[in-house]
Amino acid sequence: MKRGEFVVEQDTQITDIWFVLKGQARAVIYSEDGQEIWMQSFGPGDLFGHSAVMTNSAVQFGIVAEKAMDLLIIPAKHFQERIQSDVGLSHRVATDLADRLNIMTLRMFELSTLSAPARIGMELLRLAQPIGIDEDRMIIRPAPVLSNMALKVQSTRETASRTVSRLLKMGLISRQPGAIVIEDSETMKDRLQDL
Repeated sequence: MKRGEFVVEQDTQITDIWFVLKGQARAVIYSEDGQEIWMQSFGPGDLFGHSAVMTNSAVQFGIVAEKAMDLLIIPAKHFQERIQSDVGLSHRVATDLADRLNIMTLRMFELSTLSAPARIGMELLRLAQPIGIDEDRMIIRPAPVLSNMALKVQSTRETASRTVSRLLKMGLISRQPGAIVIEDSETMKDRLQDL
C-alpha cells in the first residue's frame, strides 16, 4: 500500500480484517463539508476492521496510509472462526478495542474541556518518552509534524506552531536537532491552562 492510498473508505461494508506488518495509517472521518477529522493511528502490530466485522456494520471511518504499508489481509470469516476458538486472540482483540475506546473517550473529554493550545500540549506529552533516569524530562524524536499533530487534536497547523513557540518561550520545552525535549512534564501539565 502506497503513502496516501486508502486501505478502506468511510462507510464501506468490508469482508476482511487488516493486520499492519509495516508502515503507518490513520483513521479519518470526513464531515459533510469535507473536513478531515483524525480518529486514531495504526502501526506495526495493530489490527483494524475487526470492530466492523464483529458488529456486521460498515466501517465508520476511512483508513489512509501515512507511510508505505505492508498488510496481512485476513478474511472476516476466518477471523470470526479464530476469535471463537482462540481465547488468547479473543482477549487481545477485546483489550485492543477497550484501549481504543479509552483513548477516544479521553480525546473527546479533552476536546470538550481544553483549549486548542492545551490539547496540543497534551499531545506533546503523549508523544514523549522519558530521557534516562529523570522521568520528568522527556523527548519526542523525531519531532512531530505540526500539521499532523494539529489534525489529531482538531486544531490548525498555525495554532500548533504558535503553541510550540509559546512553550519554548515559557521554557517548558526546548528543541534539539530532530527532536523536542519536554524539560519537566509535571510542570508542563500544570501550566497547560496558561496557554
